[in-house]
Amino acid sequence: MILKAAAKHLLYRGGGLSAFRRFRQDTLTVLLLHRVLPEGDPRARTADPGYTLRLETFERCLDAVRHWYQPVSLSDIENAVRNRSKLPRNALLVTFDDGWEDTARYAVPALQSRGIPGVVFIATGAIGNEHTPWRDIAACAWRAGVFGGPASGAKNASSIEALWQWLESLPEEERIRCLDKAADDAGEAVRPLMMSPETLRRLAHEGFGLGGHGVSHTPLTKLADAESELRKCGAEFRELTGRSPTSFAFPHGLYTRLELQAAQRSGFDLIFTSDRHLNPLRDGRPLSSVFGRISISEEDVTDSDGRFIPEKLAYWLTLQPIKTLA
Repeated sequence: MILKAAAKHLLYRGGGLSAFRRFRQDTLTVLLLHRVLPEGDPRARTADPGYTLRLETFERCLDAVRHWYQPVSLSDIENAVRNRSKLPRNALLVTFDDGWEDTARYAVPALQSRGIPGVVFIATGAIGNEHTPWRDIAACAWRAGVFGGPASGAKNASSIEALWQWLESLPEEERIRCLDKAADDAGEAVRPLMMSPETLRRLAHEGFGLGGHGVSHTPLTKLADAESELRKCGAEFRELTGRSPTSFAFPHGLYTRLELQAAQRSGFDLIFTSDRHLNPLRDGRPLSSVFGRISISEEDVTDSDGRFIPEKLAYWLTLQPIKTLA
């Protein structure tokens, strides 16, 4: 293991990985992120560690990819798909899912200060309504150690999954009361959770990329009528931002061909999955309007002491498979 790590380090320092990247430069790399929080924010200790980057790590990632790639915007990709323009080689798009408040507070300014475009795929029902992503509230409160619903089942939950199961068994009104109390008790360790409508409108006004991510954040594969959810997402998106969404990311990354076709029928021209691969380009244009994305976690890019290791990020992004989704 040590020899393998040393060999990878020498390959990176010697320029071997950069040479390999040149053979893969006709690709679009799409990054997938969720939350970005500095260590001083109380929410950092309750956010899901698998889906959260420290602000310092995120900024180091941005500085690295700005050196290796050509950042592009959502509209750049849309124009390339429609043959209006071409994407550069080593194109890269930064995306966020859900619509977390900390995305607007920390991630967007970090992107804007570096001149890097980005996209937020929003679950419209969660904007200004923390009861929509109720599992996230419960998980954050559980990590804060303050969740104490009216029954001992919540207090004694051995895991987040057990807590979810107990809450799901409650009538909706009672579950909301439990979640409100838990969020109140956790205070700034949980709130603010999701973007407000005002924040979303500000991002739209600033020209930041926005797309749909469903209404309830429920996987489309678990809904009896996915197309109804998609149409409602589009309508609420227009009400919130004043414009129609042209892109969509599947909640939880779950979909089949049926959900893909439903999204396309609902007017979403660009579809983003959570399938982990790079997207090929031909003459600067994507071969498909359905894209894979590469998620990034702290574990992917830091060492055991939490130090950012640029070569880990470089290998993580460069060695992903290249694939076309129909």
